[in-house]
Amino acid sequence: MTTKQRTELDAASERATAAGIEVMGHGHMKGTNNRVFLVPSQRDENHWHIVRLVGCRLVCDCEASTRGRICVHRASAHMELTVEAARKEADARVVESELERESAKAIRDAANDRRDADRWELIEAGNW
Repeated sequence: MTTKQRTELDAASERATAAGIEVMGHGHMKGTNNRVFLVPSQRDENHWHIVRLVGCRLVCDCEASTRGRICVHRASAHMELTVEAARKEADARVVESELERESAKAIRDAANDRRDADRWELIEAGNW
């Protein structure tokens, strides 16, 4: 993303946040399986815009987007995707931590089992 695009995205995100514009629904398109986001219009409360994720690009059906600008609808979808990615990363860290904890416990348990077996060997041999 270029500096100009980043600046435009940040401005659109600020406008979306100030106006309370956020993703109200999401799903997948039949056929293409592209992800879609349903975002309310700023101008008309009875109108909604569809933002599609096509490859790595967000495509909105609003007038601003068709003129090549980053609209509040695309910015809202971008914020949604950013939050989603952060949640997935946090979940992955929790899972990884839990797996490491379980692995450490399994290693300790195996060492304890071996120590107990050695003790029983000594007891059975009369050397304890």
